[in-house]
Amino acid sequence: VNAHVKMNSPFRIGILVGFFYELERITANDSLQTDNGKIFARNDFDPTNRIRWELEPIIYLHTSKHFYLSITPQLKLPLWYEWRQNVGGVKKIDYRLDVPVNLEVVLSRSFTIDISYHTFYDNAPSSVKIPDVIRPDGSDVYLTANNLNQFFSIQVGYKFN
Repeated sequence: VNAHVKMNSPFRIGILVGFFYELERITANDSLQTDNGKIFARNDFDPTNRIRWELEPIIYLHTSKHFYLSITPQLKLPLWYEWRQNVGGVKKIDYRLDVPVNLEVVLSRSFTIDISYHTFYDNAPSSVKIPDVIRPDGSDVYLTANNLNQFFSIQVGYKFN
């Protein structure tokens, strides 16, 4: 009975609270404007592993047999002793936000289209000071990983009966 209600409810909302174990290895490459002109910088950051706590609201919309939308944003926060990280010489709150949005459109028993959009935002990406290099205004030069990444995909499915 619960499975039937779950599969046929037009709207469901929920929330998940839990812990998240994160393994991360980052390489950053960029061209940077310095006092001596433009330079190319590359850095392989040390691998990190952290435990974070996660808050994830869950929204499912299923208005018909042909339309299914799910939005499950995930807010990932640090433990109390790792609250701020140094990013480009500034202390920032170390949180991450992942927002996957999936839309499935069923055109027939055999034909479906899945559209997905996923954004990853890191408020405190890994950052390193480039030694012995300064900007034209005299400030330090930092190489910082991207804080925003976005992905979009479309999948077309066909079932042979």
